[in-house]
Amino acid sequence: MPVAVGIDVAKETHWAVIKVAQTGQVLASHAVGNTPQAIAGLVDEVRAAEAEHGPATAGIDILGGIAALAEAMLLAGGLTVVHVPGRDRRPDPDA
Repeated sequence: MPVAVGIDVAKETHWAVIKVAQTGQVLASHAVGNTPQAIAGLVDEVRAAEAEHGPATAGIDILGGIAALAEAMLLAGGLTVVHVPGRDRRPDPDA
C-alpha cells in the first residue's frame, strides 16, 4: 500500500503526517524544523515507511520561498512531491 505524506509548511517549523494511503493509518505525525538536519530525518523516516508500505508521495502546501529547502531535499531524496494548495483565505470579491 502506498504512503501519503502531508507537509504543512511554515517559516521555522513544518508539520508532517505520514499515512498508509489506502487505510489512512497514521504512521507518524510531528513537527519538523526547517533545517537540513530535521528535513533529512523526515526523508529517512519516509524512506523507512516506503520500505514497509510501498512508494511515497509527499504533498506540500507551498512551493518555493519558505518551502524551498524542504522541497529540494524531498526531491533530492528521490520522493515524488506534489503541490496541494491550502484553502484560499482571501475574501470572495463577489460576496
